[in-house]
Amino acid sequence: MNYKDIIRKITDKIISQLQEGIIPWRKSWKIGVPLNYITQKPYNGINFLNLITEEYPSPYYLTYLQCQQKQGRIKSGEKGHLIVYWSVKEIIDEEENIKEVPIIKYSYVFNISQTTLYTENTEGLIKTCEEIIENIKDEIDIRHNLRGCYYDSIRDVISIPPIENFESKEEYYSSLFHEIIHWTGHKERLNRLEKDYAFEELIAEIGSAYLCGIAHISNKTIENQSAYINGWLKQIKQEPRVLLKAAAEANKAINYILK
Repeated sequence: MNYKDIIRKITDKIISQLQEGIIPWRKSWKIGVPLNYITQKPYNGINFLNLITEEYPSPYYLTYLQCQQKQGRIKSGEKGHLIVYWSVKEIIDEEENIKEVPIIKYSYVFNISQTTLYTENTEGLIKTCEEIIENIKDEIDIRHNLRGCYYDSIRDVISIPPIENFESKEEYYSSLFHEIIHWTGHKERLNRLEKDYAFEELIAEIGSAYLCGIAHISNKTIENQSAYINGWLKQIKQEPRVLLKAAAEANKAINYILK
């Protein structure tokens, strides 16, 4: 079966599932919060707000000393992130009473991926999916971090959590394919991103379904994709024919990817 037949088959299956009703869509990756690597405790307050905005593939942070204690070292050129914490100091007042006074202190932490302790997880990579990505002629800037899945058209960068943060490896590739379809819409490629946002999301999810089919993983992703597509169809309040229009645009994206 060639990829055009696969695309037609998936389109039919999506339409069939949409006709059966709405399946509540959910995010398929785990949201990590910044944690201390040694204590496993989450950072709170301003430290949480400071670290949650960083783009790293791991939620774990540790100090320079903690890294050394684990027989690791900070990679060349990496910079630490400021954190603050409270310490208690005992003082004796004029009446010789002992009082505890809170004192704010400063330190720097490094994400574990900034150290030699970090090893990127390559287990579970699906060969057929990796081949599609590797064979794309244009280089794609894919960055693994915990900020979620999105395509930044200004920086021309795809952000996605690491594969181990997803409920399944198939959902990881489904999400990555979704963002790659957005990537094709850049003004230097198919010049599609300046059009309707909801319609673009519909294109991306259909295109993702097509790529999952070509990679032979659609049987494990089609239900979530159909539910997501249905949600956008209801939001944009268009007639069902909009699905076919989006499918045509998704097919152009697939042709660009597969050359």
